Amino acid sequence: MSYQLQGRSYQLKDYLKRNNVIRMKVLKDGKVVWDYYANSNNPTPYGHHDLLANQLF
Repeated sequence: MSYQLQGRSYQLKDYLKRNNVIRMKVLKDGKVVWDYYANSNNPTPYGHHDLLANQLF
């Protein structure tokens, strides 16, 4: 996935690194279709954060 900013093209991974994103979850129709974990983070649930995300979507 890519995007353009001020005439330059960037990959999503560039955005995630530049903004120090640790974890990102993409949902479609209420189901997780993509998970991102930075560095040594893993898909272990983050407790109440996962519960909140599931309630929002």
